Amino acid sequence: FCCIITCMENNIISNKTFDRRNFYNHDDSGKIFILTIFSTFILSFVATQIGGMIASATGFKGELTSNILFNVCYSVFYVGLIILLWLLYSSIKGVNPKAVGFRPKQKWHTYLIVALVGIAFLFGSQYIVSAFDNLLALCGYPMETAVGGVKIDGAGEYIYGIFILALVPAFCEELIFRGIIFRGLRERFSDGASIIISALFFALMHQNLQQLIYPILFGSLLAWIVLKTGSLFLSMMVHFTNNLIVVTTNFIYNKTGFNFALPNTWWFYLVAVGCGAVTFAICFIVDKFYFKKKKYDEVEKSSSNTSKYLYIAIAVGVFMFLLNVVLYVISQNTAA
Repeated sequence: FCCIITCMENNIISNKTFDRRNFYNHDDSGKIFILTIFSTFILSFVATQIGGMIASATGFKGELTSNILFNVCYSVFYVGLIILLWLLYSSIKGVNPKAVGFRPKQKWHTYLIVALVGIAFLFGSQYIVSAFDNLLALCGYPMETAVGGVKIDGAGEYIYGIFILALVPAFCEELIFRGIIFRGLRERFSDGASIIISALFFALMHQNLQQLIYPILFGSLLAWIVLKTGSLFLSMMVHFTNNLIVVTTNFIYNKTGFNFALPNTWWFYLVAVGCGAVTFAICFIVDKFYFKKKKYDEVEKSSSNTSKYLYIAIAVGVFMFLLNVVLYVISQNTAA
């Protein structure tokens, strides 16, 4: 991990003193994405190998990587990796780690409005995501049904889901994608372009075709929240709340059979478009009237050429995404 960072920084070997800065730039955005995707891959590979050795030694039946305890341990190491990556990279580049902009101190009505917008977005976008799932299924793509690879139908699985599917992603993904990548992109691109590019990075990081649309939409919403409030803490709160609702509704479905699914008919797609339009209207109204006079961080735009690391990050993200999709389809077809 340290070697990867060392190779990317040409001046780290020297005794050069970096001027401490209070912002990330788009060069940092590209580098941190590359470091995150490769570090996560290495951690996942090592965990898989260790899991295989433990399973062989103990005679464990099935895949240990689907075991709840194993995944909890993995998540703890993953959180530590992300924190280490954030602090170590910031130290090497001479950036104040507070540049991610946690800023939890906000007015109570800002918390309320942002939370309600997040919840409205979740329910308003679910049918658009379902429509995309229907399209994938029609094309023969093997669909996943279990949330996080585990069927959440008991108290233990529910607590597991809250930790591994709500709390961990809310902290780690927001820290990297909205705290560093989105803020860094604003130094080079317009606010709108920064939102879209950071959302695309967010989607590519999931490396799952079934999880392509929702991360783009959700990532855009979270970046918009950070843009308008200047608070990473608020985006973490919305991210956690939305994932918590998903885990809870999945738990309720597995226990009772109740969900908000609609039959795949022609009018379903009208409902999807209508819900999407209502969600967009809510965000527009909040942006127009509530956030109109809100102040957020002004960023001095860079006039330099776009960093090559940003292009490399895009290429790496696309390659890893396509590779994982192909390998997943092959493995599912082989298993079938």
